[in-house]
Amino acid sequence: LVGVFFYGSYSGLGSSL
Repeated sequence: LVGVFFYGSYSGLGSSL
């Protein structure tokens, strides 16, 4: 999901995905 990736990236967890 793009939303999750965007949200994670903002929080700093996007790199994990």
